[in-house]
Amino acid sequence: MARYYDRVVSNAYLGDEDQGQMSVWFVMSAIEFFQPDGGCRVGPVCEIASPLYEKIVIDLGNRYGRGKTFTIEAKNTSRKNKYIQVATLNGKPLNIFHFSASELLKEGLMVLEIGDAPNRE
Repeated sequence: MARYYDRVVSNAYLGDEDQGQMSVWFVMSAIEFFQPDGGCRVGPVCEIASPLYEKIVIDLGNRYGRGKTFTIEAKNTSRKNKYIQVATLNGKPLNIFHFSASELLKEGLMVLEIGDAPNRE
């Protein structure tokens, strides 16, 4: 993200040949989610990474069977602190780097503790 979307003009947006997909990639990466399969498999998953923001609230619309909001709290996130130390989803430990995309559409809370070195456990 820093290479292509930083404040330096030479690193500006690379063009519109992708029909907006790079912009979507940036937004999803900035809030810490990435769907490696493009959401195309039977049970899509969202991989997690460290977000740019300390708190993100996604408005789910509270309709079509969705919840009202999905909130992400990232404690200690910064350019230096970019490694997830501990992750919980709705109060339960998340010991893998992904979760079901259907969980995102429910009302929920993901809390991440971020540090400056990888947690190898």
